[in-house]
Amino acid sequence: MAIKNDILTLLRTDVNVGYLNFQMRGFHVRWFHYQAIAGLIEKGKIKIIEGKLQAGAAAEYDDRSDTIRVPKGFKVNNLQNKAYIIHECTHAIFDFQNMGKHDGILNEACCYVAGIAYYAFKTLQIPPLEVSLNSMSLMYLGTAVSLGDYNLPMDEIDQAMADVKGNSLYKNVTTYGSNSNW
Repeated sequence: MAIKNDILTLLRTDVNVGYLNFQMRGFHVRWFHYQAIAGLIEKGKIKIIEGKLQAGAAAEYDDRSDTIRVPKGFKVNNLQNKAYIIHECTHAIFDFQNMGKHDGILNEACCYVAGIAYYAFKTLQIPPLEVSLNSMSLMYLGTAVSLGDYNLPMDEIDQAMADVKGNSLYKNVTTYGSNSNW
């Protein structure tokens, strides 16, 4: 499957993935976590499926089936789509860490920060608003990570979480599972 190979190439060979290193309220994201996710994708423990997504979603990760879902025809050939893949692979990282039930809004905020930071590493620019939910706090945090900050300011994390919670995609999110069932 071409999409699987493209995702593996992104995770394993894109030098900018190696700069993703931050923590938000105990949620840790390290560059080597993406290498572990690539290994799980390669072994088929995490599946890549092209198909229908929730309205408004660019891609999805399902912790119950360990699946990254992308729309039909999705290509990992532009920076915005690569940022979406980084976002979804960050969800997989938290699943891989076997955290059990945890704050779904904080999970989403971390995933947005990872995607924004990746985009900023590549371009030295702020990404399109779709990548950031139009949240200045998410933009600030992603840019801070791209500049090398590891421990991010709590007030910005709080605002970023409020921005995620205020988005209609996440209005019913409370907790996410993390079962590491591979």
